[in-house]
Amino acid sequence: MADLVFTKIPDCEALIADDMRDWFASDQKFTDLFPNDALKVSTDHPFVALLQQSVTEGESYQLTGFPCVTVIDTNFSKLVETPVHPQTMKILPAIVDEIKAGGRNMFIMSKQSLADLEASFKSLESLPAEEQFLRAEGYQTLRRTQMAIEVWALNNVMKGKIFDLVTMYLAGQRRFSMHTESEVLIEEETITGEKSGIYNFDFGETLYGGMLRFTVAYTVGYYIVKDFTIGAGAQVTVNGLV
Repeated sequence: MADLVFTKIPDCEALIADDMRDWFASDQKFTDLFPNDALKVSTDHPFVALLQQSVTEGESYQLTGFPCVTVIDTNFSKLVETPVHPQTMKILPAIVDEIKAGGRNMFIMSKQSLADLEASFKSLESLPAEEQFLRAEGYQTLRRTQMAIEVWALNNVMKGKIFDLVTMYLAGQRRFSMHTESEVLIEEETITGEKSGIYNFDFGETLYGGMLRFTVAYTVGYYIVKDFTIGAGAQVTVNGLV
């Protein structure tokens, strides 16, 4: 049977966008601040949808999707001071739940490989708890990526308020929680931006923009599970990615 391989590489765009969307809804109560507006937080730039509209001469663009916050991963690199060392480690059953919870935002792994991994651990359930592990070989290292966040709105005052809130989010408590849970750290000292002076006039109305830039450090890993076996009838055939 072929080796079972899984890759841990967080999707920083998606992790930050999902967490910020929840923060705006639960912590900041955005709908109470602006009852007539729904804030869109995503990794999709709003201008893409506008450019896809078929607008003939004399017609107007439908300016939906504003106000919005767009999270963009612009460039990554390996941390120079962090060497890559081969590792041999124990993989515990809890990794299955971690992969299921993290999904596409944390792991690149096929559903078949995940099913095989889960079946392998089930075949060990008759052993004492301290022996219920698999051996994996691979590496873990740190990377750093340059991130950007764009804020766009039809109202300059609203754009400014959203910009200020995003700044609070980036420098606030949530970044520590993300570091603990996902090994993704927003480096507060790198946060810079332009709150004013960014406009777009291409779609029939003035769009007011703001830009924030910052650096994120995160952990990646590549592992090959060397000693997994699957008992008869335990294997499940599935397709797709986690």
